[in-house]
Amino acid sequence: MQKLCVLILFLFVSRLASAQTIYSYDTSGNRIKRLYSSPPLPVTLISFTANKEGTTALLNWQTSSEINSDRFEVERSQDGKKWMVLGSVAANGDKASRYVFVDKVPLDDRTRPGENLYRLKMIDKDGTFAYSRIQSLDFGFQTEANAITFYPNPVKDLLKIKGASTGKIQLINNAGKVVYSADNIPTEGIEMSNLSVGVYLVKILIADGSLITKKIVKQ
Repeated sequence: MQKLCVLILFLFVSRLASAQTIYSYDTSGNRIKRLYSSPPLPVTLISFTANKEGTTALLNWQTSSEINSDRFEVERSQDGKKWMVLGSVAANGDKASRYVFVDKVPLDDRTRPGENLYRLKMIDKDGTFAYSRIQSLDFGFQTEANAITFYPNPVKDLLKIKGASTGKIQLINNAGKVVYSADNIPTEGIEMSNLSVGVYLVKILIADGSLITKKIVKQ
């Protein structure tokens, strides 16, 4: 009886020892814990892109591996704070796959740029999840307020500005803090490599008093 108890205890400890805790991170830097009884990794996302197709937004993403994957939820936001679920795409299973989703009615505001921020919520069968990087599309009408372009967007290091040479400029983070300010638009662009990942608001006050705003995604 004593030998049987020792054997059961050994098997239980061995099972715990084989479990693997894996961490992933969402777009805000929050750590998400995943506990597996075997070592496979969750979804590995190779790419996620958003492109205009006429008046619709075409989202494409590709995975290199999927373990325990259940579905992908496509989310959209205009300010990077409030997100809504546009739809859900079932995972193809334990294999590399390509996916497509179309936003047939993207935000298109006639009074200001129609900013559309997209992200994927990758959900496993055990309920754990992680977010993709954010992609941005603008469906606004060509007015003075959106004639100025900022590129690349998303940006990793240097944000360049086209269409304006004069005006006061500010860069504001998601908490409302001004992280950059200048009396003149820098011709060389704005260095953003030292800033945290997230959504930023660029404000430009031009000579005629017009205020131009644009959301920028920092990767």
